[in-house]
Amino acid sequence: MANTSKPKLIMLLELPLSVDGISHIFTVESFNERLGDGYDQLGLPCSRIVSESWELRTIAIPTNDKNSILNVLRVSRGEKILEWRLSPDYPLQNFFCDRWQEIPVREGYWQIALTLTLTNYWEVNECLIRESDLTTTHPTIPLVLHYGSSQSYDARYLGERIRGGVDTRASFGMNAVDNSWSVTAVLSPEETKEVLTFLGERCGNSFQFNLPGETGKVYNCKEWRVDHLGDGWWNFSATFKKNNQPFKPTIALEIENLFDYYGDRESVVNAIAASMPDQQIDQFLQESLEWLNRYTREEYPLVMNPQYLIVNSFHTTLGRGGYFPPSAGPSEGQSVIARAACLAYQATGNTDWITLAVRTGDALLNNYFVVPIPQNWQPSDGIRVPHWLINIKEPFTSKGAASTTGDPLNMGHFDLVLNFVNGVSFIQHGSPDFGEFLANVYKVYDASDRLLEV
Repeated sequence: MANTSKPKLIMLLELPLSVDGISHIFTVESFNERLGDGYDQLGLPCSRIVSESWELRTIAIPTNDKNSILNVLRVSRGEKILEWRLSPDYPLQNFFCDRWQEIPVREGYWQIALTLTLTNYWEVNECLIRESDLTTTHPTIPLVLHYGSSQSYDARYLGERIRGGVDTRASFGMNAVDNSWSVTAVLSPEETKEVLTFLGERCGNSFQFNLPGETGKVYNCKEWRVDHLGDGWWNFSATFKKNNQPFKPTIALEIENLFDYYGDRESVVNAIAASMPDQQIDQFLQESLEWLNRYTREEYPLVMNPQYLIVNSFHTTLGRGGYFPPSAGPSEGQSVIARAACLAYQATGNTDWITLAVRTGDALLNNYFVVPIPQNWQPSDGIRVPHWLINIKEPFTSKGAASTTGDPLNMGHFDLVLNFVNGVSFIQHGSPDFGEFLANVYKVYDASDRLLEV
């Protein structure tokens, strides 16, 4: 992580705070919007930080003092740095403020409520692996269960949620019940510092939370806060979510330097090889080949047809929100399967892979080019670009009448003459008008319309 902060005007902010108007809030944030631990499991626990903010409220202050504080906030405009600390026991730190309120208390007196956010300027230029990512143990949080805490349960299910406009709950053997603790505790100054330090160092990673009569339960915490009670005492509150799939630290060890060798194919291959023995890779490739061969056929479901043309999707639902039908096959998919088969042959020496590479490559050359590539073609003769999408699985109805000239770009009628009786006319079914396939009528002109004259 590189600090890329720019020089900014620093303004000292002084606030006469109400005892019960002080809250310190912490949130684990990730630049990829997901975390490497907990239920939101991700293999790369990258670029996580703990964001800090303060929610503050002043005591009742006279109008002149209120205006002085508001003037500082207005001048800062949410972009200039404000230097502030809660008390002399705290170090001065830099904050920004982009939200505040003035609240009338009585005539001539006001309270100001505002949020100060600790400034952190980060640039993602490496994979940030923390020490807590590399350990195989889960330390115990220095906190016991207090009255006022509660445990909640939520049923989670995986699978298609929306079908036919309703929320469909279907079990695929992966449904689970999550539980979490809403924890609250009154802590002394020393206990507060210990708990906040612990959660800050974990930064979203797993830890043990010991309940009465139970040990070894693993949780994670992504948001926590403390509210000031006075005389240095704080009320701690947080949500501890139980981990069903704790993060595996070995994954981080294997790919620790991934960001450093993006584009270096050999290093990426070595990183994958370090986490997977050759025997397992060979098994995966053999099973993949068997699956491809099994579903290269005419009947559904299929992944390639007998001409070795690969389909857009194994399923039969619309792909890309209906952008093209599921029976279609894109040229990029055809290119990828041919290249992948070549790489699999290099890795295994299995000639079945090179046979598949030749067949899928020939299918690309023979079916995706409107004008066949001449046998003696050279790159210097010009670029040859394949059509990006062709039909693979089955016939489907397209908009526009069938072309009588064989030109796929000349679809629909532009000169169809119809006779109207009492304002009604019919387009006949079948050739050559194919009225049964009518999709859109854009314009009808009178046959004597001057716009039709050439």
